Order: sequence, then structure tokens, then C-alpha cells
Amino acid sequence: MLAQAYLERAVSQVKYSLRVLFSEISQASSLVDLSLRTIERRKENLELLKIKYKSGLESKSALLETEAALKSAMWRHETYLKNLRLARRKLNLLLGKPAPAQDYEVKISSVPDNFKDCGFENKIRGHYEYRIALLNKEIARKNYEKAADEILPRITADAYYGYSGADWPSFKSSRKAGASLSVPLFSSGRIKAQKKAAALELESADLQLKNLSEDLYIKAEDACGDLRQALGYVGVAETALEAARLRAWLVRKQYLSGQTSYFEWRSVEDSLIEAETAMVQAESSAYSAYAAFLKSVGE
Repeated sequence: MLAQAYLERAVSQVKYSLRVLFSEISQASSLVDLSLRTIERRKENLELLKIKYKSGLESKSALLETEAALKSAMWRHETYLKNLRLARRKLNLLLGKPAPAQDYEVKISSVPDNFKDCGFENKIRGHYEYRIALLNKEIARKNYEKAADEILPRITADAYYGYSGADWPSFKSSRKAGASLSVPLFSSGRIKAQKKAAALELESADLQLKNLSEDLYIKAEDACGDLRQALGYVGVAETALEAARLRAWLVRKQYLSGQTSYFEWRSVEDSLIEAETAMVQAESSAYSAYAAFLKSVGE
């Protein structure tokens, strides 16, 4: 049973590491796709600014700023590609393969959003750490019982019944019986000290079990709160992204018709990119929080 609990601890750690890496790969992959769309949008914006600049409707500084924004988007794209490659290499190493062995495409499942009650209370006593502590307490109890038993007196008894003689049936019989009582000698207090040490070990194991139970409960409750908070932020990011998209569409139309300035249009474009990035990060954070919650309950 103890070996099974240790095995579950190792499996849980591997699962957690895999989930975290899946989250990293998914986030990096999403950011790569997002950066590609951003580059295309920046290219379209640059072409638009070139037309306006040649027509005398826009300044040289606006043109250069738009060109710088495109180069910045391309630089970020390389950063996202590097992060994606690194996350995939980590996954290969975790799977026991050479780092450049294979580039896995990872898709993480959606996180359940009904975590008003995580239901972790019933999972604490099945947690591998709790079971390990419980088994250690049982071992300490057995050691104490053994030490306590050694201090008690022992009574031994023996009997003998036999025959002797050269000729049968004229033989002589003999019978022997006896009993002995052995009492442990407490030389240097060794046996008594052993019992006291076993008692302290049992008391310590019991205290560790109680503290661990409370610690596991607090960690699971904290992880549940983090998960609910992360899921709540996903909703905030979704709403903010939708608002940024509508705002960017409207201001772009206004800029094309000359109803707003380049600076306002650039500002809402940047806000849209930030909102898209925040959405990707919010989803990744929610899945990472979900992985941490599962680990906190021993899964």
C-alpha cells in the first residue's frame, strides 16, 4: 500500500508537468498564430499609410511609426517561435526522447467553468500524501505495541513423558514437567527507553497526520480559489476583446473616411493586439490553475 501511494505521487507529478507543458505549448502556438495575423494587419496598415502619405494626407512620422510597428510585430513573432520550439523540446525531454525528436501539436481541453464548489473535501483522505502519513502512523503504532510487549513478563512451560527398560512390556515410565517465568531486566533502561521512543514516534506520526490533513485542505482550497479566479478573468478578457474588436473596426472606418486622426487609430490598433494577447494568456493561465488544482487533490 505504501509503494502504491509513492507510485501515485510520482504519477501525479508527471501529470502535472505534462499539463503545464501542454499549457505552455498551447499558449506559444496561439501567440504564433496571433502574431502572424498581427503582421498581416500591420502590412495592410503600412500600405494604407503609404497611399495617404503619397497623397499628402499623412505625415512622414506616421508612416515611419507604422513601419516600425510592422518590424516590431515581426520581431515578436520570432520570440513566440522561439518559445514554442523551447516548450516542445521540454516536452520531448519529459517523454524521454531526444530534445529535437518531434514537434507535437498540442490541444488542451477546456476547463470546467462550474467551480463554485470544487468538491475537494472528499478527495483529501484519498490523497497519496495523506495515505502515506496514515501508513507511517500505522507503522509507528505497530512499533509501539512491539516495544510495549517486550516489557511484559513471559511464562514458559514444558512437559515430558517417556518409557525406559530393556524388555517390553516390563518397562519403566518417567514423567517430567516444569514451568519458568522470565522477567525482562531493565539494564541501563534500554527496554524502557525503547518503549518511550516508540511512544514519541507514534505521537509525532499522529501529529504529522493531523497537520498534513489541514495543510492539504488549505492548499486545495487555495488552488480552487485560484482556478475560479482564473476562469473569471477569462470572462473579463473575452468581453474586453470583443469591445476592442468593435472599437478597432469603428475607428478604422472613421480613419479611412478622415473622421479621426492617425494617433487615435494607432491607439485602438495597439489596444486590440493587447486584448488578443491577454485573451490567449488568460486561457493558458486558467488551464495552468486547473492543473495546479488537480495536483492539489492528488490527481
